[in-house]
Amino acid sequence: MSDFSYYGSFGYKGDSGFISKDISAFAVEGGALRTIDLSSTNTIDMSIVSELEQARQYKNVIVFLAPSNDPKDLLFISQLFVLASTKVLLQSTFVFVTRKYNDTALEGLTLYGDATIKAPPMRVAGNLTRVEVGFQSLGLQHGYRGTEGKMVSEEF
Repeated sequence: MSDFSYYGSFGYKGDSGFISKDISAFAVEGGALRTIDLSSTNTIDMSIVSELEQARQYKNVIVFLAPSNDPKDLLFISQLFVLASTKVLLQSTFVFVTRKYNDTALEGLTLYGDATIKAPPMRVAGNLTRVEVGFQSLGLQHGYRGTEGKMVSEEF
């Protein structure tokens, strides 16, 4: 069993600060016909980087929110319904994917920019919630643990 694992989150800056939720997987509309499952042992760094590059090219990402019965998570999803119907431009929207070793973050990729929720969230297989995000403008940032153990980040 590998000690490497991946963690992902999706969120945006709301009226009261940043709001985010764990994701289980993500994909890109118009990109490769694949979904990156962050819990899969078949997930490799190049697939994640490639998919996020395609997200930047096609200016969209589909995130699959992890199942939860937590009232805060249910409120987050209900807010996404409202945001989808009003097409409000969300500033500081992000998708963050981190590679960990024994629960220590080694590196991460952040896709970020201003975005809208393109369609109402919907439940799909595995009790996941599918959320389609369309970006107006976006960037991709890479962060990693440097030689002295400090996190370093750079724009892709």
